Parts: sequence; C-alpha cells; structure tokens
Amino acid sequence: MLVGSFGEIVFEVSEGKILTLSDFSRESKANYTEHKILNNPAILEFLGRDLEVIKFTVALHKSLGISDLLMEAHKFREYLWNGTAEFFILNNHLYTENKMVITDLSEEVNYFDGFGKHIATNLNVTLKEYVENN
Repeated sequence: MLVGSFGEIVFEVSEGKILTLSDFSRESKANYTEHKILNNPAILEFLGRDLEVIKFTVALHKSLGISDLLMEAHKFREYLWNGTAEFFILNNHLYTENKMVITDLSEEVNYFDGFGKHIATNLNVTLKEYVENN
C-alpha cells in the first residue's frame, strides 16, 4: 500500500517491504515586525506566513525488506546535495501548496552485521517549503 512520496522516494507498506516514516511533525510560523513607539507599547505588523517545515524519521531495516540501506539513504542524500524540490505527499494529500527541499539529513546506524554492513539505520529528515520565483 502506498503511504506517500517525496519525488521518486516512495513510502510504502507491503508484504515484502516497509519504508514508512515516524515522528512526523509540521511547523508553521508567521512573520511579524515590531515597531517601537516612544512612551507606548510596540506595535506588531503582520508580514505574512513563514515557510513550512516538516520533520520525520525513516527507519531502514533489512528485516523490513530494505535490501541495500546505503543505497536507500543515498537517495535522500542526492535530493539534499542537488537541492531538488519535490512535492511531499502523504495519504494522497499535498502537505504544502509548494514543493519542498531536504535541508537537513542525519543518519543513525543502529546495528551492523558480522561483516560491518548496516542492517538497521534511522534517517532524520527535515523538509522546508520551496517557493519558486514567479
């Protein structure tokens, strides 16, 4: 079953493979400027919304059908290195009106096999909204 996607990275749950996310969070902020007034409280002026930020963890485990953990992690790294903007889709829902880019990626290797190969790794992914110039 298709869970979602980011570009060509597909999050899915099937009998042979589980590639999904956890610890999902979305951050929305507004931009304000503060105008100081002599002998009076400052006045806030709303400038607009800030860029959306989404964070999540992806568990890469051999036991979940991910055969090459390094290659799977490299897919995320390629998006980061190339600054590739893609839509983030989860449960057939676009999470922002604009594409997103990976701004941060950290990798935690949890377990190695007897030959030093990764068998369980967590990727911590941060996406930030990317608004294209019109």
